[in-house]
Amino acid sequence: MRAWRKRRWIGLSLVGLLILLMIGRSMLPGWVTDYLNAHLDEVGEYHGTVESVDIQLWRGAYSINDLRIEKRNGKIAVPLLDAPRVDLSGIRSPRNQLC
Repeated sequence: MRAWRKRRWIGLSLVGLLILLMIGRSMLPGWVTDYLNAHLDEVGEYHGTVESVDIQLWRGAYSINDLRIEKRNGKIAVPLLDAPRVDLSGIRSPRNQLC
């Protein structure tokens, strides 16, 4: 009887952990977007915004959507970068070269 309870506890713990991982994964793009927007706003005379971030964990990559960076010169903002989508990957090939 005790072995059955132990297996049940382990099974419920694994299901709970899986649920927590799924919740964290669904909230991760919002957290990264907020983080990037906060840091792009602190770059001195430059101001930047990001609309959203898509994260592909299985390939170690992410995509930044609607990246805009402007240089502030007094009251006039001069566009520096306006990219509709930026794809970045951190996985390297076996020969230690970027994919």
